[in-house]
Amino acid sequence: MNSIRILLCLFMVCVAVTTASAVEDAMPENLQKALIDSLKAMAREPQKAVPPIKIPPDAFTAKMLDEITLKWYKRLFVEPALARMKARGAVAWEADARKLLDASFDALFTANRFGKPTALSTFAKKIQAAGCDDPAVLLVAAKLNRLAEKNWRFVHDCSQLSNKGWDADPKTPAVMRFFTDLNLRSAWGESGRAKEHDALETQAIMRLPRILEDGSFTPEEMEVFLRTTWLSSDTMKRQGERIRDMSAKLSAPKWVQLYLHGWAEKELAWKERGGGWASTVTDKGWKGFEEHLSKARESLAASWVANPKSPLAATAMISVVMAGAGRPEDTERIWFDRAITAQADHVPAYSAIEWAYNPRWCGSYELMLEFGRACLATKRY
Repeated sequence: MNSIRILLCLFMVCVAVTTASAVEDAMPENLQKALIDSLKAMAREPQKAVPPIKIPPDAFTAKMLDEITLKWYKRLFVEPALARMKARGAVAWEADARKLLDASFDALFTANRFGKPTALSTFAKKIQAAGCDDPAVLLVAAKLNRLAEKNWRFVHDCSQLSNKGWDADPKTPAVMRFFTDLNLRSAWGESGRAKEHDALETQAIMRLPRILEDGSFTPEEMEVFLRTTWLSSDTMKRQGERIRDMSAKLSAPKWVQLYLHGWAEKELAWKERGGGWASTVTDKGWKGFEEHLSKARESLAASWVANPKSPLAATAMISVVMAGAGRPEDTERIWFDRAITAQADHVPAYSAIEWAYNPRWCGSYELMLEFGRACLATKRY
C-alpha cells in the first residue's frame, strides 16, 4: 500500500516538472490523452471521510504531564537554588530571583507552551544586572532570553557564570550542565563561532549517559527526560549517529533506548535524502533514506509496543509511514490514534498528521480541512 503510494507521488511529481513539449516528444497522442484523462479522474475522486477522533474522558493530558514535570523542576532548579541563597545570607536580588524561578516554569517546561516570554526575559536581565550569580537562576535567565530576545551576549555571560557555579559544586546534576551547554552553544553559533558551537553540542550529547545515571531524572520521569532534553531535527542530523550508537548503552528503560534509536535513524534518513522535491534526490540519497527509515520503523514500533502510554514513538511513526516506510497494516491515522490515546492533546501528533495530509504527500487541502473539522468536533479547545 505505502509503496504504491510513494510510486504514485513520484510519478505525479515527474509529470508536474516535465515540460509540455517533452511530453509530446516522448508519448503518442492517444497515450497523452489517456494519461491526462486518468489524472483528471484521480483529481475528481472524493476524499475518504476522516473518521471521528475518539478521546476517552479519562485521557492523559499535557496538564497531567506538567504536574509531573513541575515536581522535577522544583527538585532540580528551585529547591537547590533556595538552599544556596539561604546558605549565603541575604542579597539584594534574592526576592526577585525567587519570583523568576516560580514564574518561569510555564514558559520553559510545560508540554504545550506558546509565545515568547518577553516580560520574564526583561525581568531576568534586571536580576542579572543586580549581581545575581546563582547558576540555576542564570540558566533560567539565559533560556528565557533565547526564546524571547536572542541577546546572545547576555546568554553567553549568564552561561559562563552558570558554569562557574556548577564547577564549585561537584554534586551538580549533569542535566544542569547539559542545559547550560545548549545555551552557550546557541550563543556561539549566533556569533559565528562554528567550532565552539559544534564542540559544545557534542559535549552536551556526551552528557546523556551521566544524566541517566546521576539522579537528574528518576525512573518515573523518563517521559520528562525525553521532553525536556528534546533536541531539534537539525541537532539530530548532526548528532544522530552518536545518539544512535549510544542509545542501547544508556541506563534507561528499553522503550527509551528504542525511541532514541528510532528517532535518530529517522532524522538520519532525512539527512541522506535532503529536504527537496523527489526529483532532486540522488540514487545514493534514496538508498540511505530507505535504509535508515526501515531501521527507524523497527525501533519506533518496538518502543511503542514496550510503552504505549508514551505518545512519542507513535508520533514519530506518523512521518515514517508518510515517507513510505510503513508496513501494509500501517497508516498515518493508526499511529495518530495511538499517539493521542497516550496523550489526548499531544500537539506534535496533530502537526505530524496534518503535514502528512498535505498535497505534497498525496493528501489534499480537502483532507486537511476534514481533519480540522474532526478536531473541532472533539470540543477539546
